[in-house]
Amino acid sequence: MQIKSSFNKIDNVVISGGTHGNEATGVYLIEEWEKDCSFLKRNSFETDFFCSNPRAVDLNLRYTETDLNRCFLDKDLEDESAVSYEELLAYKIKNNLKKNYAGKTTLLVDMHTTTSNMGINIMCDDEAPNLLLAAMVKHRLPEVHVYCIKKSDRTDSCLRSSGTYGIGIEVGPIPQGILRHDVVESMRKAVAAVLDIAHEINTGGADETPFSIEYFSHIAEVAYPDGPFGDAMIHKDLEGRDYEILHPGDNIFYGAECGNIQYEGKEEVHPVFINEAAYYEKGLAFSTVKKEHREFKLLK
Repeated sequence: MQIKSSFNKIDNVVISGGTHGNEATGVYLIEEWEKDCSFLKRNSFETDFFCSNPRAVDLNLRYTETDLNRCFLDKDLEDESAVSYEELLAYKIKNNLKKNYAGKTTLLVDMHTTTSNMGINIMCDDEAPNLLLAAMVKHRLPEVHVYCIKKSDRTDSCLRSSGTYGIGIEVGPIPQGILRHDVVESMRKAVAAVLDIAHEINTGGADETPFSIEYFSHIAEVAYPDGPFGDAMIHKDLEGRDYEILHPGDNIFYGAECGNIQYEGKEEVHPVFINEAAYYEKGLAFSTVKKEHREFKLLK
């Protein structure tokens, strides 16, 4: 199967950081670009950037009341009972985007980090332009993982869904609330690749030759058997093995009372977001994805 798509001319690339206030890498880069944004400039589009949740950034919290990156569904933004800080902030952000870029084609890039050992990831839904753009980044930077989630309320609730096109960049591992030079440089490299590809799409310089890559599509989330901080924890055999093969019968949890707990799935999968700190509040231990190989082609 071939994934084919064309793009409208991209008028604006809008980059957000601090959507989760304790993910300092994106915040650092936004502050850097406020002083000197020459790194972002390409002559075929305008590039804008903003800190999406400044209050959470100031408090070094993922969010203050509710996760901002789950607040962008249109039906939720129209809910008059929505009164949390992040719900109101999402309403303001989306209205500002509509007002500032009305009638324009925008690419929204949202910067995130993870505590899991996942390297550089491009997060996207399965709409052809977004998946093709992610694939083009992977083709440019082979170390990148493309993580695709089927378009749904889950993807449409993310800030990145507010653009004409939208992707997330997720880099790890890094603990919450700190900076690491290598992670900042990885984020900067991924952002530069996205900007360069958008410019090449606009100017006709992007290669139209079909290419094949592997990417990963989301399957499911796996919960801790007794909740986070219960008896079971991530097994040492699984820790840090993001994107490696998980076989039926492999150890995934260990507890002093329950002992080893094995993966009971019927097929090989790949675990991601293993032991992600932000997901403890949801009781989630990791997610599973499957590897896909597809051919991609940019259309005029």
